[in-house]
Amino acid sequence: MSNARNIANLPNGDDAPVYACRAWVNFDGTFAFSGTTQYSPTDNPTPINNSGNISSIEEKGTGDYLITFSEPMPHANYCVSGKVVNNTYSHTGDISIRTVMVNKDDRSASAVRVFCKFANATNTGTEEENLRMVTVFC
Repeated sequence: MSNARNIANLPNGDDAPVYACRAWVNFDGTFAFSGTTQYSPTDNPTPINNSGNISSIEEKGTGDYLITFSEPMPHANYCVSGKVVNNTYSHTGDISIRTVMVNKDDRSASAVRVFCKFANATNTGTEEENLRMVTVFC
């Protein structure tokens, strides 16, 4: 983490501060989670393809995941960003919107709970997707 502490000293060409991603994870939402088992990046098998500062992921329900940090954030007012990818759609008529969402009360310094939400012309809800990418900036 010594490099992370020096990020403010990186040259960026202007006076604007530089902020780094404090945690990130790329995981498979279609992985066969076993009940409330928490999977770490070193488990075999694991849904986690790659990560930084993530100790575990636990499936809480369909499209609903608790991501626990290895090192906690300094506070719970951080920014969460995410992307959802589904590699199985073979038709061009799918105009569903998919996004990673966080409820305001689902963030703590030690973990964040994320949901994959979808919406189209006829349905809304949560769902599991092939690939989820979540980043945390603090």
